[in-house]
Amino acid sequence: FREENERVAKLKVETPARWLKLSNIPKLFYDKTFLNFDSKLQKKAFDYLRNYTTGSVALLSPGIYGVGKTHLVCALVNRLIQDKKEESVVLHDGSIRFRSCPAFFVQENMLLARIRDTFNSGLTIEDEGYENEEMIYRELEKTPLLIIDDVGKVRPKDYSFLQGVYFRVIDSRYNEGKSIIITTNLNYDELEVHIGGACADRLREMAGKAGFIVMTGKSYRARN
Repeated sequence: FREENERVAKLKVETPARWLKLSNIPKLFYDKTFLNFDSKLQKKAFDYLRNYTTGSVALLSPGIYGVGKTHLVCALVNRLIQDKKEESVVLHDGSIRFRSCPAFFVQENMLLARIRDTFNSGLTIEDEGYENEEMIYRELEKTPLLIIDDVGKVRPKDYSFLQGVYFRVIDSRYNEGKSIIITTNLNYDELEVHIGGACADRLREMAGKAGFIVMTGKSYRARN
């Protein structure tokens, strides 16, 4: 098995680069870590995510932009990638198996647009690039940690589609005991209106009191 073990070792070295792409975090945040975040400005959120092991989290900065929510969640993804790379490839019964990337990041507007695009794509199952709504939900269900960024950044005219998406996503993770992290500029009441009462109720139970973190302060971009 020497040759197989050497190949596994090589694949583990290559894992961070492969997982970084699979995680879907924006390229701008590839280098974001807890070390290059000014922890003094958001101590509670910083400490909570730096010490994160499992569980759901909601980072809220009502009416304030640029306080570091996306930096922190991407720093967490980067840390998880490094922490779990040794578990990424295993040799089992002579075959090599790859484990899932530990986290998947998506912005709310991009997720909704991707699902909408399946309705009128014109592609059939035989076409390259074909996907349907169910395939997207299954992909989201498989990820150990789902991060939805910028929740409520754009307010829809019709909430029925958006809340249907959130119920499917959050209810599935609630039932399967899987974690979700969201970031938003809404306060809790606005978040409840946005994602729907049933989803907000599940999220409140999943995250617990400690997992709802309100971030305040001035925008980093404005400060710079």
